[in-house]
Amino acid sequence: MQRALAGPIEKGQVWLDRLDQVTFDDLVTYLSSRGGAGLLDDNETVLPCYAIHFDGHGAFGRLCPDEDCQKLNDAEESKCVDCQAPLSRVRPQTYLSFCDEEGGNSYIDTQSLRELFIIVQELLKTVEELHQLQAPATAAEKKAEV
Repeated sequence: MQRALAGPIEKGQVWLDRLDQVTFDDLVTYLSSRGGAGLLDDNETVLPCYAIHFDGHGAFGRLCPDEDCQKLNDAEESKCVDCQAPLSRVRPQTYLSFCDEEGGNSYIDTQSLRELFIIVQELLKTVEELHQLQAPATAAEKKAEV
């Protein structure tokens, strides 16, 4: 990706960050701390655009509800193949595999990711609104300096 975006990166039009072996908590922390405020505070960028490229694994199935197990089972299973916990109340769905604290798999459902991205989107809207509120004050300050 870095090679494909080399031109815009060199011109300062694109910022590319890479998070290796990221946990879901790492992604939440990164998006919360970088949410557009400060990084693109140049008065030329109306609204920053973010793209997240997930380079990892995903699967469709039923995640065991037992906190000590968390085995991702095939969608057809009615009991967890590892701990025999019932899966009848677990809806089969798509998961992305993040790292856990020990470097193993931690499956995050797409609804949780959707909710995270909605929160980030709302944060970006707030940042944009703050920039718009500050713009008239900045223009008035510049006139006062003259």
